[in-house]
Amino acid sequence: MSPHSQRRFNRGKNQRRFPTLAVVIISLIALVAVVVGYTMTRGGGDEDTQQPVSVTFPIPISGVKVPADTTIGVVLTSGSSEGGQWYLPAHGVSVAHYRLGLGGNDLEVVAVDDGGSRNGSVEAIKELLAQDVAGIVYASTGEHMRPGLGLASTEEVPVILPYDTSTTWPGIYTIAPSTESVIEVINEELEGFAHSVQVIPEGTDPADTVATETMEINPKDVTEGVEDLVLRTSVDPAAHGAYEGAEDLESSQEFQDASSQPRIEALFIDGDARFTADVLTGLVARGVKIPMIVGSDALTPAFVSRVVDSDGVVPPGVITVGSAHQDSLALRNDAPGRAMSAFLQAVRQTGQMVDGTDLMGESDFTQAQVWADASSHDALVALTHAVAGAKSTDPKAVGEALDGLKLGKNDAIVGSDLDFSEPQAAVEPASALFSTNQRLGLRAVDAQEFTVTFSGRSDEH
Repeated sequence: MSPHSQRRFNRGKNQRRFPTLAVVIISLIALVAVVVGYTMTRGGGDEDTQQPVSVTFPIPISGVKVPADTTIGVVLTSGSSEGGQWYLPAHGVSVAHYRLGLGGNDLEVVAVDDGGSRNGSVEAIKELLAQDVAGIVYASTGEHMRPGLGLASTEEVPVILPYDTSTTWPGIYTIAPSTESVIEVINEELEGFAHSVQVIPEGTDPADTVATETMEINPKDVTEGVEDLVLRTSVDPAAHGAYEGAEDLESSQEFQDASSQPRIEALFIDGDARFTADVLTGLVARGVKIPMIVGSDALTPAFVSRVVDSDGVVPPGVITVGSAHQDSLALRNDAPGRAMSAFLQAVRQTGQMVDGTDLMGESDFTQAQVWADASSHDALVALTHAVAGAKSTDPKAVGEALDGLKLGKNDAIVGSDLDFSEPQAAVEPASALFSTNQRLGLRAVDAQEFTVTFSGRSDEH
């Protein structure tokens, strides 16, 4: 392990406890806000009138009591390494930690960085084992995680994966939507088109979709591949500055070759955040308006940053596939909406903490505040329920308590209900999510900052 990675690990040892006085004060403020909101918004006479989403689920997570010496480990990947796109979303762990602290739990969270490598993954798990953690949230994705997950399983330390779906080993659970459900949604969106194309980086394996064709593009230079796609989507080559010398294009061999191939009616762009952003923005800049689906990395800051760096645009209606539990759910007046509303209130309050830093203790929580998600939040909450059920911090006992555990909205779960009787613990399948440039105003975000919001179909909200 490099000295740089080791320094990150050492910083991850710092305890993350909230001052008792601050906890009491914030708890009282939250309680008063809920009572006032309930008093002001409750209508007279009609017992069945739906109440605003902010009055049902409190911000503190109470009723989950863990031993005073409980430590939960978190493994993240920083930077541009494999899995690093989930570094900021993983700070839902910080939000859960904050809410559990308000509920009276003196819980310690120890975070380490695996550096995006196989050796780093093993070293990260070893570091957490030395900290006597009761369980681990592994908030990354990719092949590099496999050795570390294998070691955790061998040592009988339960692990919950908020983003990856690799559950080959005993005691490893995922709360991400299953790969099968993701493919099913993609296929549902592609069905009905006479000719659809799956676009992937050169040298990678295509997903098992119903796309009628697969096209590989060099991820280091997507321009040539994008131009080939443009010619086959019936875009006017003279429009939008798509091609230099467009007036001569129709007589070129390139155009004739493209015209002889089936017209592309829909696209599925699969790959990492950078590749997906480059292909998508390249197509949009050249006037392509056919239905387009992008991989789940579109839900990460790495995707948005690449779009911004390219001066690109993500038009409304672009589809990605993932958990239905995005911010827009808070606009619904039902149990999932109220759970999301409580979570987003906690996100804002966590960002206001004087000592609120990111999980590695390297910067304040402001950046993470924009991206902290429900999946990593629920992973920590689930492990805490298991520790409380075991009444022990022994990893083996916690693993036994986690096995078969069922959790829902009344257990402070924000995303899919969870059933740990199977390694695939998320009860709900993946959903199609649609891009919009509308700002929901549900987080404390700089009004000048570019962001893309994905939400479910309009008839679901």
